[in-house]
Amino acid sequence: MGKPKRQQPASYSTTDEGETLAVTVLRSLLDHAKVRFNFEERDKGPNTDGYIELVDEFRAPVSKLDVQIRKIRDYKRTIQCPLTLISYSETTCNPVLLIGVDTKQNKAYWVHVRADLIASLAIRSRQKTKVITFPIENVIDGKDKGYIKEWKKIHEVYAHAIREYPNLKNELLELLKRSNSALGVNKKGFQNIHLFLDEINTLLDGDFSVVKRVLYPNTWKVGLAYSRYEDHSVSYSLYPIFYETNDVQIKEADSALGEKLWKQGIGIRGHNFENPIEVRPRKYAIEIVESKTLRLLKDRSLSHAGNEFLARESIFAFIDRYFQSLGLEMEDEYSVGEIEKAFDRFLPMITNPYTRATAEISMGHYRFYFGVFQEFLSFLKSNGFEEINRVYVKKDYSRLQKGGLVYHLYSPEAIETNLRIFFDNLHAVYKNIVSTNFSRVADELPLYANTSRVIVLFDAKENYESLRDAPRIDSFYLKSEDQHDLEIDVYRAEERERFSNLSPDYWRKDIEIDGKKYTLVSWSMGILDFIYDEFPVFHFVYKILERNLKRYFNDLLEKQQ
Repeated sequence: MGKPKRQQPASYSTTDEGETLAVTVLRSLLDHAKVRFNFEERDKGPNTDGYIELVDEFRAPVSKLDVQIRKIRDYKRTIQCPLTLISYSETTCNPVLLIGVDTKQNKAYWVHVRADLIASLAIRSRQKTKVITFPIENVIDGKDKGYIKEWKKIHEVYAHAIREYPNLKNELLELLKRSNSALGVNKKGFQNIHLFLDEINTLLDGDFSVVKRVLYPNTWKVGLAYSRYEDHSVSYSLYPIFYETNDVQIKEADSALGEKLWKQGIGIRGHNFENPIEVRPRKYAIEIVESKTLRLLKDRSLSHAGNEFLARESIFAFIDRYFQSLGLEMEDEYSVGEIEKAFDRFLPMITNPYTRATAEISMGHYRFYFGVFQEFLSFLKSNGFEEINRVYVKKDYSRLQKGGLVYHLYSPEAIETNLRIFFDNLHAVYKNIVSTNFSRVADELPLYANTSRVIVLFDAKENYESLRDAPRIDSFYLKSEDQHDLEIDVYRAEERERFSNLSPDYWRKDIEIDGKKYTLVSWSMGILDFIYDEFPVFHFVYKILERNLKRYFNDLLEKQQ
């Protein structure tokens, strides 16, 4: 068999330069004191280009909004809005902003993609985009800060809906009680509903059983209750059919309560301009399972059983943040017994004994269910651990006398030590999480695809003058036909001379390192910030897993073409 023909790299989009410029201009216009952002240039995501977080006077995040950024024509306030973005806004839990950037005038406009905006659009069947005019008052010009106040209001509406979720959930149960079984009824759409449910239940019973275990415990199958089902629109809810319940899989729901839940955006999924169950039942089922899987990742709700490294990393991060409330001193070693007593002392401050597992704890940019920490502590106890030691060299706040930058918290030597600990454990932790939660597709979710060796070069200093003057990290991903186990090596930047042929110029070319032949398959370069995270490996694993799962679901969807 001959070697496959080498393909040329794909070209950049014809709009690449303009879209990149739009992102750059928007960054320059936003108020960096009150707005944090994570924008992906040349992003391959189908719906958004990243997100914006609004922060308070202590730089703590208080609001998060998804964004799609587009360059608009000079001196115009109109844009062709993709209907896929409108569809996405109906399913995500975050507010969605569409931002158009006039790079000629160095200003931007925004619009909130929401239910009443959707209702005002006359959308035809098979239409893929719709012209939207940005309100002239919704301007971002580097001077007017009114957009910050408006974005906070938008986020508060969503936050209120989420806080009201328990009440709405009870109303949803009432909806199901008042729904009518569709047993014996013949209806045009039932065939596609069956295809949709068949695909969802196949995925939840098979490759993504973790979703069913967490979101639908003690459930035999998932059914569908609809309050509206038409050729070009649908409102429905998925409901669990428990093992002990004799129930049907399709129900017609009470329309009044269904409408109430739809307006709240909780419990009922609705599409006003298309009925994806009717158009693409199996593909839509995959999209739904993907969204639920990514929700588990966002909530950090996967199983972490049996992972000693994550247990130590996470518990120490929690103690370092709350040691005073826990009644502990900041140490490098604790007994499991004193941690358990400290947890029991701390919990009554935030919750009652019956809801402690689902109580949320703020940790930096993230909120965790306290059950995650209980899970780790239970693992340590059940495996006979009496003491646990700190994983990383801890942050040295006395070094902030050199300046107020977070980068000063570690010396170059501490960064090197922590980086080696990080990469020595990364692959094993990732494999454990994947095999525990996605065992059937574990081989499809490698840490780094098509990679045998990763060479990491980092550059750290004693002093930093500004946020731009940051520690750096370059990673090069190599493939060898003779090496099957992943190897990750960490080097200081001054050792780069050993790897003179490690540069983007050698992409997809054969190179020799330490007497072995490799092909450079990829590389990344950027700021070394993840090592300052409170949960470096924990969050990094979730980030990589999210990327790999999105790629896997994208492949599933392509197979449905």
